[in-house]
Amino acid sequence: MCHLLQHLCERELQHRVEAIVAFSERHVERLQRDQRRRYGLLMRALTMSAAETARRTREFRSPPQEQINMLLQYKGGAEGEECPVPGDIRDELLDFHSDLLAHCGVEMEEEEEEEEEETSLRQRLMGLVQKVVGVRSPPKEEETPPEEPPVPSTLQELISQTMVHWAQESRTLQELISQTMVHWAQESFIQSPALVRAMFSLLHRQYDALGELGRALPKAYAISATSVPDTTALLECLGQIRSLLIVQMGPEEENLMIQSIG
Repeated sequence: MCHLLQHLCERELQHRVEAIVAFSERHVERLQRDQRRRYGLLMRALTMSAAETARRTREFRSPPQEQINMLLQYKGGAEGEECPVPGDIRDELLDFHSDLLAHCGVEMEEEEEEEEEETSLRQRLMGLVQKVVGVRSPPKEEETPPEEPPVPSTLQELISQTMVHWAQESRTLQELISQTMVHWAQESFIQSPALVRAMFSLLHRQYDALGELGRALPKAYAISATSVPDTTALLECLGQIRSLLIVQMGPEEENLMIQSIG
């Protein structure tokens, strides 16, 4: 079950990387179109001095990395008038950034965080007092207390109860995994060290979404539509090489290995 949930987390990470790549392609295209527009307007303004022309064309004469840093400097808090990028393009990136944080579980704004921190702190304190003193609100007479599910005695029963519980919930995958792992960790019959490691590795992953995304992006690559046949042929050759490494090769296998490496 933990391996299955890890697989779902891998697919979620893959979708996040693909979303960033797709957005970046579209966003950079808008940046370049706007650059061409501003460059055309600048070249038509022939009344500037040489020093002013050099200063205002420095963006277009810089290497690509410096151009990107200059165009995205507003994300670091630069003033609006210092940034050459129009507001709608800036808002597009900031909105995507907010959506990505929300998808990774980092959704709270600073002011909301301060307000909810006081509320949650108060609630936790009251819960602690109730736990220590043993104060519990008595159930109303007309209301029947809900039936508690039977305590599982085996891992099979625990997984069955978990799947039934999931079918009744409509939360995010991150919340479901976090609550499930915490619930499993409280069961006394789970003693396998390998299972405990898998559970807490899965739990840690739910709170490290941005970290694993940052580690995955440098390893990701994108190909254009014209490179799909070449990439497919490359993967086929790699598969042939991998399958030939475990056999004793004769002349035919050696020729196939040479062709695949080539």
